[in-house]
Amino acid sequence: MVKVLGPVQLYGIEGSPVRLSGKRRAVLAALILNVNTVVSKERLVETLWDDPPPSAVRNVQTYIAQLRKAAPLGARLLTKEMGYLFEADVEEVDLLRFEEAIRAARGHASKKAWHAADRRFSTALALWRGKPAEGAWLTGPLLGRPQEVIEDLRPLMAEQPLNEHAWRLLMQAYSQAGQRDKALASFRRARSVLIDELGGRGVGRSALAVHVAHQLRADVPDGQLYANLRGGDPQAADPEEVLGRFLRALGMDDTAVPTGLDQRAELYRGLLANGRYLVVLDDARGESQIQPLLPGTSGCAVLVTARHRLTALPAARLIDLPVMPPAESLELLRRLIDADRAAAAPEDAALLVRLCGGLPLAVRIAGARLAARPHWALSQLATQLSDTRERLGQLSHGPQAVRASLAMSYHRLTAPARRLFRLLGTLEAADFAPWVAAALLDLPSTEAEDLLEQLVDVRLLDVARHAPAGRARFHFHDLTRIYARECAQVDEPVHERHAALHRVMSAWLALVRQAHIRLCGGDYRRLRGRGPHWSPEAHVLDSYVRRDPLEWVDTERAAIVAAVRQSAALEAGEVGWELASTAMSLFEARSFHDEWRIAHEIALRSARTAGDARGQAATLIGLGRLDLAHDRLARARTAFERASELSEQAGDRHGHALALVNLAEIHRLRSRAEEALDCYEQAAGGLAHAEDRGTMVTVLRGVGRIHFSYGRLEQADAFITEAIRVADDIGDVRSCEFSRIVLREIELVRDRPAVAETCFRLAMRRLEALGFPRGTAYAAMRPASARLEQQDLDRVSLPAIVSQWDDMARVAGSPATNQVRAHDLIRMMTADGRLTGLGNAFAHYGRIFKSLHLLQILHMEEYRRMIGAQLNIGESRHFLARRVFFGNLGRLTRGYERGMEDQVGALGLDLNAITWRNSLYVDAAVKQLEAGAMGIEGGQISPEIRARLSPLVFEHINFHGSYPFHSPDLGGGPRDATTPDEEE
Repeated sequence: MVKVLGPVQLYGIEGSPVRLSGKRRAVLAALILNVNTVVSKERLVETLWDDPPPSAVRNVQTYIAQLRKAAPLGARLLTKEMGYLFEADVEEVDLLRFEEAIRAARGHASKKAWHAADRRFSTALALWRGKPAEGAWLTGPLLGRPQEVIEDLRPLMAEQPLNEHAWRLLMQAYSQAGQRDKALASFRRARSVLIDELGGRGVGRSALAVHVAHQLRADVPDGQLYANLRGGDPQAADPEEVLGRFLRALGMDDTAVPTGLDQRAELYRGLLANGRYLVVLDDARGESQIQPLLPGTSGCAVLVTARHRLTALPAARLIDLPVMPPAESLELLRRLIDADRAAAAPEDAALLVRLCGGLPLAVRIAGARLAARPHWALSQLATQLSDTRERLGQLSHGPQAVRASLAMSYHRLTAPARRLFRLLGTLEAADFAPWVAAALLDLPSTEAEDLLEQLVDVRLLDVARHAPAGRARFHFHDLTRIYARECAQVDEPVHERHAALHRVMSAWLALVRQAHIRLCGGDYRRLRGRGPHWSPEAHVLDSYVRRDPLEWVDTERAAIVAAVRQSAALEAGEVGWELASTAMSLFEARSFHDEWRIAHEIALRSARTAGDARGQAATLIGLGRLDLAHDRLARARTAFERASELSEQAGDRHGHALALVNLAEIHRLRSRAEEALDCYEQAAGGLAHAEDRGTMVTVLRGVGRIHFSYGRLEQADAFITEAIRVADDIGDVRSCEFSRIVLREIELVRDRPAVAETCFRLAMRRLEALGFPRGTAYAAMRPASARLEQQDLDRVSLPAIVSQWDDMARVAGSPATNQVRAHDLIRMMTADGRLTGLGNAFAHYGRIFKSLHLLQILHMEEYRRMIGAQLNIGESRHFLARRVFFGNLGRLTRGYERGMEDQVGALGLDLNAITWRNSLYVDAAVKQLEAGAMGIEGGQISPEIRARLSPLVFEHINFHGSYPFHSPDLGGGPRDATTPDEEE
């Protein structure tokens, strides 16, 4: 075995090292550097002596004979006509092994087998132990004659003008060829190219350091010293060797430079003591490498760049260099490829820099590739980079490669940190909290967070932002994430990847469940999965969601949706649907309707694919509730009915009960009291079996509302009071306050408006403190509605009411365009006394319009003057006579018989929207209709409509069950007591 990639070493037949004298070592080095190639005697003489003695050829023959005795088995040192040939197999010479590994790596790279290529390149690099042929005194060219080297380098420089190592070799070759003028010209050319291409602001650490040094020349008149410390290389620069170069640059002769680190450092500091110098230390590995290179006085400055944060340097100011802004990235690309070329395709240029993610190296490589291929369109490279699987491979040009740059930092990590890096790359979430690391590695949180900081230190992970509680969140640069996923695919077995991801999804579920419990007072109102799941430590759960669960969901909402999506991809369906359905209460409270919809749609598709009936039922309930929030009652009913069927098929009493409660809400909103009460009653048993007291509050409040709508105040009071008691008992503040709002509406009917208004304002403050904007807007609206209920029109401001309604519509997610259209139509038609199309305006408002009682608002004094004459209503103060007036115009009598539509369709009278107080008002309304007040031709009403308006149409209903849901007398007609609380 012969080694020449470092100090020259020869091993004998038995594997023992062979000691070689200076000249024998030099001859061996010359032969091995040209292994399997004939080296002439003249070239060997030229290599060994600057001034060869007369016996030079004979001496070479002697050295060859001595080497033959020590040559390893299988290697042959042969004499040829023109010189000598050292023959060897690949395994016998490290240089041949290096070349073989490089060829294999390039073969893998050509097939885009990037990880295999990376391993072979790493194998090749590991063979290097220092400088080639170190310790051998060689005076002539080793790899060819200078002119041959020059001829080889010229085309390389044309293709790779930023290759600093190639420029160095070219200058050395010119110097050895005696062409010192061309060596200096090459130096000037190299300096010009590198400054022009790399000197812009924000280009990168090294280039920025060079740029700053250039700007500071006037401040350091005695000079500047620069050293590349090669912190990313396997063999970083030795501080002793760097000090030797600095001392020679400061004017010392080679013979005067002492040996030893301490001696050189002392002399170096002495030379700088009375001057003003700038020392640039580029790509430092660590503090111990930098410390000996620091000047000893304050008159000098030091600029250090590194791949990780250097926190132990005294009096150092740390500057984290961010990615380049898009404008600067685009400017760099223009300089690299020509401004006119970039201007000809501005969209493609912008896409290119976006795909490079503001990473300076990536932009430089993209620019270099385009500069080397002037016939390429920018769109061609943009298309190649758009494929994330190929992006890192495409961001490579000559010696520059994004993957290689990332690999340097990656391989410096400890094994646990490397594994965390790989597993983090498999996440779909754009950013994440520290607990994610603990879940991925199944480690205590403190150990996992230490590993996270290792990734941050080497800039493989960035701090995205801080959550409201002060906790950091982390994210990958896009290119770094791609590299992490590549590493995971190669080095992490599939089953371990899936197990780690399942732990993370389970941890998200545990946190969402804890937030839901904090919000709802317990683990209520949701279907639960049946499998065991990984959970973070108790103190982690507590610290993230205990203080403010809604503030936590503000931060995590995108990550929750990503977790549902990834659960579906992993076929961990139960985790996904339980995560979506549990997060529903949080999304609902914050009106995050997009996240609500997307998470449930993903989970539903996954549950259907898996044939999971419970999962389908849970997600259908969630989607139905979203439809309910948007007034899509028919769609909501279909979803709830299907959820009920699936729950029954699965034998899930709790799921069936939840579906029935939501169906009851649909019936209640459509004034179908009997159907609503039946659903509530059927649900009660399943809720009791599941111990779901939270949903039972909804049932109690719903039944109370039905009794209230029929004027049965005592029964309504009893149910609402019980709902408040249960909600307060379980700590569900939100449900408790909404139940109190209904109770205060009962107080209004009892002619106690002042008490009711005070309570509404109290509820508003409590809901605002809870962080529930929709509920806050509703509570803010109720005092004005209370005045309207009591005919106190003089104290109601129409603009204020409309503004409050707009606030509620905004937080509830109602389309703003419909609000604008409705407002415009109302203003237009009331301004000039026209009524045509007024129903269309009301139709855009939907059910929430009724909650605000805008039908009453239109009777306020300023509007009555405009429309009173046309409607012939006069000054009547009968509450329901006014309610009959255009009761939600535009919703044209759906569900009535054709004959009835003919009589009321012209005015769009939607009888389901009419709210009755008692038979007196019904009679008054009928009389006004018969008197022609509503403009019906002939002033008569058919018997069918008269029957519809009569209180006798409401049947007497028997009731039973643990709660008296039904009433023996539901006469009087339903009151419109719709409340947009958290269940609707």
